[in-house]
Amino acid sequence: MEFRHVIPLGSRCRTTHNLRLHFGEPGKFPFDWFILPLAGLITCLEEGMDAAKVFDPAHLKPVLDEKGVIQTIRNTRLGILHQHDFPSGVGQPILPGWEEHIPGAIGRFANVAARMRAAAAAGPVLYVRERYKSDDPTTLLRLRTALEAVAPRGTFHLLAVNYPPDSVPQGVEAITVEETEGHGWRGDAAARGSALGATGHRLAVP
Repeated sequence: MEFRHVIPLGSRCRTTHNLRLHFGEPGKFPFDWFILPLAGLITCLEEGMDAAKVFDPAHLKPVLDEKGVIQTIRNTRLGILHQHDFPSGVGQPILPGWEEHIPGAIGRFANVAARMRAAAAAGPVLYVRERYKSDDPTTLLRLRTALEAVAPRGTFHLLAVNYPPDSVPQGVEAITVEETEGHGWRGDAAARGSALGATGHRLAVP
């Protein structure tokens, strides 16, 4: 199938990285660099991708290592790890004073959420969701329903990566990536490219 946009839905950075490598998707979308469970993704979509709710300071908590260095910012309500939404430094994944940058994060998310709505309305869109350890595959149908509400007249296809194939509900395509070790956060590009290529999906030429 041919799509106008390929939009990552998490659950981790390597999903987006490899989708861009394979499809050449140039767009930036809300969940590109979030580490997030399926339940949090669905809630975010059902709430209309409300940037103020995603970055509500009441639910953002720093995660510290044993030396007191901030490793990431965790959204305690949605389960999101905001690894790339706040300034970092050498040896410091998240710099102190990150709270001052919440308004900027809200603005950026609002912009890419609007871009996703426009892409969804224009269609067709390929949404790609990779399994997070706590995901319940049966809720993928709820994810489909939430995506339908993003643009009721838009057309899309949902691809689920590394969910047990026999647990994925009808109407959702499933693929499994057999990765080798030693590729770091980027994942096994060859294995991922092979699995994505086997679907026959491609990005439309502008």
